[in-house]
Amino acid sequence: EREEPIHTAMLALATGNHHFMLGPPGTAKSQFPLAIAQSFKDYWEDEEFYFYKLLTRTMEPDELFGPLSLEGVEEGDYRRELEGFLANAKVFGGDEIYKAGDAVLNNLLGVLNERIYRNGKTTLEVPLFSMFSASNELYEGSALDALHKRIAFRHQINQIQEAENFFDMLGNAVEGVQEPATADIGLTSDELVAVQQFLFHVGFGQDSKDVMWAIREELKEQGLEGSMDDRL
Repeated sequence: EREEPIHTAMLALATGNHHFMLGPPGTAKSQFPLAIAQSFKDYWEDEEFYFYKLLTRTMEPDELFGPLSLEGVEEGDYRRELEGFLANAKVFGGDEIYKAGDAVLNNLLGVLNERIYRNGKTTLEVPLFSMFSASNELYEGSALDALHKRIAFRHQINQIQEAENFFDMLGNAVEGVQEPATADIGLTSDELVAVQQFLFHVGFGQDSKDVMWAIREELKEQGLEGSMDDRL
């Protein structure tokens, strides 16, 4: 019962956008980004390909971007040791993403949108394909609006609804931990980059333009704002 989130997860990867699922505990939200990452051959060969973190309101930037470099501090360059952290990852699993505090959020926004990270005196390009995030609850207030608008694909998910699917899940659990279902797909980063480059050259026909403009005008009349990633 995850066909739609899976479909949009593929769109997120292909277009360099981000993905979010809202739902109660026990709905495999944390398993979802791992399954996506395991569909890549790179996951099994590169320890830095996938980065997962459960965010909290008191989290310090060190937990996402690495500790300060002692050598850098001695040189007056307050850079971080990035190895094994978000700035080197291509797929990011961000759990409870809306609990990010200001200290983390200020750095995270640049990574998600511009794909850059300011590390001390140096600005680095980040290889991130997509963030796959989740939360048990939505945020309140406007402090996280900027983060929310950077996520193009959003889903409300629930517990399994159909009896047949429920018992299939129980059957899998009884059989024990098996090899991930996505492990034999074997995508590569180079293949995804080729798809992205192709899609960025796809134009819009006049019929598509007319429909998009009509939707935009209807949203405006309903008092709803739309935004577009400046990179697309």
